[in-house]
Amino acid sequence: ISGYDVEALVDAAMGMCPMPTAPVHVDQYGVPITRAAPIAPVVATGPGASAQTLPPGASALDIANAALEAAMGKSNAAPSSPTRILVLLNMVSDEDLATDEEYQGLKEEVQEECAKFGRLLGMNIPRSASGNIQPSAIKKIFLEYATVQDSANAERELAGRQFGPNVVEASYYSEDDYSKGILR
Repeated sequence: ISGYDVEALVDAAMGMCPMPTAPVHVDQYGVPITRAAPIAPVVATGPGASAQTLPPGASALDIANAALEAAMGKSNAAPSSPTRILVLLNMVSDEDLATDEEYQGLKEEVQEECAKFGRLLGMNIPRSASGNIQPSAIKKIFLEYATVQDSANAERELAGRQFGPNVVEASYYSEDDYSKGILR
């Protein structure tokens, strides 16, 4: 994103710091410079995508959201109503994915715990991106329950729970995408 520190924009969009008010332009050595005329922010929308210019008057929040989209891929908001598929975040570490032994241990632990809340039909914990598995799916746990009530029970029990140093986040996921093997 032309002239904006992407990390600062992402942090601001997540509420971790104030929103930047103006772009900072730097030379090849990272020294701030000024420009004679304002430049419209430019955003690349994904890997290999061409850059797009945001409309004149785009707010810092628009720019931050564009930065998030550029960094994380196109947003596919969670379904507004519960589904049988529940996605858990903040439960998987790099170490959990590093070896087959650690990965198997994680799968067993998650399956044992998550089966307490309803009939668990399937579970997917992607280790790498490929095909329909997007990079944003890595470190997420996709749970398929038999009923929406089962997934709602799990969401109520798991969301906000402390898991090591992290707090578990839970959201619903499209049953159609999950059935097609599309994981984001």
